[in-house]
Amino acid sequence: ALLTQAAAALGKSFKKDAKRVAGKLDEMSAEELKALKATAEAEGKASLTVSDCGGSDTFEIANELLVFEATTTIMHVEKYTPNVIEPSFGIDRILTAIYEHTYSVRAKEGDAPEEPPPKKGDKKDSTADAKPGVLAFPPEVAPYKCVVLPLDMRIVRECEYAGMRDALRATLSEQGLQYKVDESGASIGKRYARSDELGIPFAITIDEDCLKQFKADAASATATLRERDSTRQVRLALSTIAQ
Repeated sequence: ALLTQAAAALGKSFKKDAKRVAGKLDEMSAEELKALKATAEAEGKASLTVSDCGGSDTFEIANELLVFEATTTIMHVEKYTPNVIEPSFGIDRILTAIYEHTYSVRAKEGDAPEEPPPKKGDKKDSTADAKPGVLAFPPEVAPYKCVVLPLDMRIVRECEYAGMRDALRATLSEQGLQYKVDESGASIGKRYARSDELGIPFAITIDEDCLKQFKADAASATATLRERDSTRQVRLALSTIAQ
């Protein structure tokens, strides 16, 4: 920075342009000022070009006017790492993104190739073309992890069914699994489709063989476990199926 005496001398030498010259010197880096001072010492003066709103002018500055002093400025800065991230979108957009990436329509077996659109005036049965939707929630984020399905209403009316269902519910709860029980009179296929639309990844089906096994020896009873995305079914022991 210019010494106070040098700044006063600039005012006397450059009059109305003194402020422009001093401002230009303040903007220059330490290296640029050293080079300018070296030129002035070698030649007795140095040229300085000032370009601003007042125009572009070149000034000759005598060596004795270029007297600088080195100053050290101590700055105290508080730095911190942000640890809270606030998203710019709400839960509705998050859910929309989840549905967009997980929802699909499962083609029915034996689907025929697409037919040309019906002619004007023709009636078309919309229910005949309905295809089951699937929410392919990963098991980790699915609200319900599994659904318990008796094969049909005959199973529900069996005396052993209530005890076996309650034992299975207790096992699921012990494992911390959220579940549903669908004992409606709909066919097993429609109830599978219903659970797929709800995004339930697994279905436990209780059939007549399971009831017979449970009645003879509860530890040996087996049930069918169905996986939603592949629709693959396996037979597993009822006592360990929740694991």
